[in-house]
Amino acid sequence: MHRTRTGGQRAAGFSLFELLLVILLVALAVVPMVTAFGPARGTAPQDERQTVLSNRARATLNRVVGLGYAALAARQTNNVSLALLFGSAAEAAREDVSVGGETLTPAVSIQDASDGSGGLLEIAVTLDTVELRTRLAQR
Repeated sequence: MHRTRTGGQRAAGFSLFELLLVILLVALAVVPMVTAFGPARGTAPQDERQTVLSNRARATLNRVVGLGYAALAARQTNNVSLALLFGSAAEAAREDVSVGGETLTPAVSIQDASDGSGGLLEIAVTLDTVELRTRLAQR
């Protein structure tokens, strides 16, 4: 690391060889780390889309369940109209979500889950690739 100048004085600093060696060692350490994180960067947009869709579907499911058993039992069908369920088209539009430049509307299904004896409903919310289900019992 230290060289001797003429007259016996030491020259401070690193030689070109030492600097190149350090750069090479850092590169050998950094390149594998960048390569390891590469696939995660590629899936981030898809993961974000799934998260947004899951959160919107969960919010819609919570809002539907909040209407109560009596209101939902009267509207049992495979594809419930959100405008009919929430009272207006404006209220139904609150459930829409925009992801990746497209606007998606959740589909809601309300079915009897009590094998015909009544008192138990299964509510499903489907939003693109996400489907959430829950059951609601009559109190």
